Amino acid sequence: MPSRLLWAPAGKASPTGSDHIRLTRLRRSLTQETLAERVGLDRKTIVRIEAGQTSPLLDHLLLLADALDVPLTQLVAE
Repeated sequence: MPSRLLWAPAGKASPTGSDHIRLTRLRRSLTQETLAERVGLDRKTIVRIEAGQTSPLLDHLLLLADALDVPLTQLVAE
């Protein structure tokens, strides 16, 4: 059974987790391709997550936090 989603897809007025993921990736000077490889996801999935078109599962958020070397709370904080 997949883990539940942690935030709603795009359309939300406040900053989303997708913003935090994209900004953290850019601060680390990582491409979407590199991040995708580190996490074991397809680059298109990273694109959709960062665009707010899809919400990552908790399992994926944990992998993203590990790959970006940040606490999970940094990726989901508003």
